Amino acid sequence: MSSITESLHTSLDQLTMLLRCSICCSTLGSNGSPSQLPCIHIFCQSCIRTHLSTRLFCPECRTPCTRRSITKCDHIIKVVRAYRSVSKSFGVAPSVWKEGCYLTQPEVQCTQWDGDGVEDLLVSRRMGEGLEGYRKTFHESNVLRFNEEDVRRRMEEDKAEEEEEMEEEKVEEEKNEKEEEEEEMEENELEEDYTMDREVEKEMAPLPSQTVDTTVAKTTTSKTITTNTPTPPILPPPRSPTPPTPPPAAEPTTTTTTTTTTTTTTTPQSTLKPPPPFPVNTIVDVTPRMWSGINQPGGAASVTACRMTPSGPVYDVKYIVGTAREKSVDAKFVSLPKQLERGRRRSRTPEKEDVDPQTPNPTKTGGKESKLLSSKKRRRARSKSTSTASDPSQAPTQPPAPAPAPSKIPKSQPIPSAPLIPRSQILSLAFSRYTRLLSSPKLTYCISGFSANGTSLTLAQNLLHTLTSLLSPSIKLKASRTVTSSTSFLLTQGHSTTQDVITADKRTLKTMQCLSRGIPIITVEYINSCVKARAIIPPTIENTVNTVPMKFGEEGLSDVAVLNTAANMEVSSTVSSPFERIGVYFVGEFRRGPKKEELVGLAEDMRFKIVEVDWKAAKIISQKRSKSNPRLTKNLNHLVLLCDSDPSSFPTSGSLSVEVNNSLFDYDNSFTKVVGYNWLFDSASCFKPCEWKHYPPVEGGAARNIWEISKDS
Repeated sequence: MSSITESLHTSLDQLTMLLRCSICCSTLGSNGSPSQLPCIHIFCQSCIRTHLSTRLFCPECRTPCTRRSITKCDHIIKVVRAYRSVSKSFGVAPSVWKEGCYLTQPEVQCTQWDGDGVEDLLVSRRMGEGLEGYRKTFHESNVLRFNEEDVRRRMEEDKAEEEEEMEEEKVEEEKNEKEEEEEEMEENELEEDYTMDREVEKEMAPLPSQTVDTTVAKTTTSKTITTNTPTPPILPPPRSPTPPTPPPAAEPTTTTTTTTTTTTTTTPQSTLKPPPPFPVNTIVDVTPRMWSGINQPGGAASVTACRMTPSGPVYDVKYIVGTAREKSVDAKFVSLPKQLERGRRRSRTPEKEDVDPQTPNPTKTGGKESKLLSSKKRRRARSKSTSTASDPSQAPTQPPAPAPAPSKIPKSQPIPSAPLIPRSQILSLAFSRYTRLLSSPKLTYCISGFSANGTSLTLAQNLLHTLTSLLSPSIKLKASRTVTSSTSFLLTQGHSTTQDVITADKRTLKTMQCLSRGIPIITVEYINSCVKARAIIPPTIENTVNTVPMKFGEEGLSDVAVLNTAANMEVSSTVSSPFERIGVYFVGEFRRGPKKEELVGLAEDMRFKIVEVDWKAAKIISQKRSKSNPRLTKNLNHLVLLCDSDPSSFPTSGSLSVEVNNSLFDYDNSFTKVVGYNWLFDSASCFKPCEWKHYPPVEGGAARNIWEISKDS
């Protein structure tokens, strides 16, 4: 009996060690239900949650894990309950009295304990005391070991973070210095242009006869007579009609002094006319006004009305991004963007008049050479020109040629497009691809462009079965509704009698998916010609498909674009795709037209970088403007906001609308582009990014206004 008891206590001891939480050193379930990690270690729920709040790894094996990876162990709960009941019955665990305890206890019959029962009870108590001491020592050593490793790890992490922060600060300081230098250069250029325009306006003012300020200098000579005798005293008025005779005076000495007096005659000054008020529907930039009582963030807006007041014009504006409107905005807070204001000032400059070099006071005409000079050099050049103009013999017979203006290199480099392949090579590649289809025992084809249950579809399928039975009767044909990885070719209709190109409106998404994946697209006309010839014949332009609409007039776009793209993807497989540095964010739900999931799949096939959420797109735009995180934007040249056919889908509030509004009037606003979804189809057809200005969003929304502003940038 004693051997059985010892074996039971040994097994209970082992079970106690297995069902113990290594964090709190107590039985599982003491601090919540048992919870399991992906590494198959089990702890109490509250213990492991408290541990994972500061350290994201398993305390046993150091495997990385998070709170979301915790799962509940129902089978361990049953094992723990059974263990507790057995341990209570054997005296290892104390039993808790859950009923009421009365002061007067009923009489209990005395039970006789045999020797074996007393011995078992003593053994269970000794085992319990030993386990309790073991728990204490193990818990203390475990805590010390974890604390030392945590402190060491934290010190290493803090040191690494400090080094990274120092490097980032250095990079940011260098970038800020470069940005400040660029801003100073731009401001100096704008100031020089503005001052030069003002000088040109003053110099090209009308002639003096037309209300011009004239200053006439007149020189007069006067003689003053001085005498040596003193001045006679002042006499009172005479009382008699005959005045008294004055005493004789000595002969006066005459001295002549010449004085020059300059008199100025001024006519009304000719002031420059103030700029005319902005007409209705003009895109302007409203200055933000964020002081007490006024909370107007400003931004890009269109003028809806203009009223004249005694203090000047006031405008009613409607902001482009959002639905906000504002009335009676003072003209001093409304201005054109920088790139438009410079052109407006130059357009208001009067035309230059030809000046005869023989005239005594010719006016100096402005040119590109004077803009390149600094202020001191312009003064010297002006003084030299006036000195040579006063002497007609020294006047130059021919004015010097103006120096060419320095060309500015755009900040974002253009994306190189794939080279066009000759048409003969494209058709030969298509012929080899069509003949290769007969080598497979099973062909899975997809149908596109046919009406459901129509006669044209039945005739096309009959022609296809006739061709396969003539050339290779062992081939099995199978039709599918969607384009998959096992699709061999796509069966579609060809050109009509009046149309030689499939336009963007009639292109199906199946055609574009096969185009991006390099799947052959076979027309009914080509199958008919093969049936008549009883062989696979080389394709021609008349029986192939072109997915590019002929509306741009660009060279090479009227070629067989489907085969061109497929050839590019096969021949230049080692060359990177022209879309790898373009990010795409889909704006709207795409409830009308193609589905969003299918468009995303097409963009992934063309190797676009998909931006999934709006806050990430806003973060990319802000960091591209501020140049704060080059790691995120170094592989992106453009961010395309692809809009659906709903004009109200563009967000009017939120971080994305704010960042798009802030980036409208930047110096280089070519990073963010807002286009319609047809741009994706045409770019996939041409295997290069098409021009943005040919793909406007739907009218009546904020996306169309943004496209109008940034289409020429």
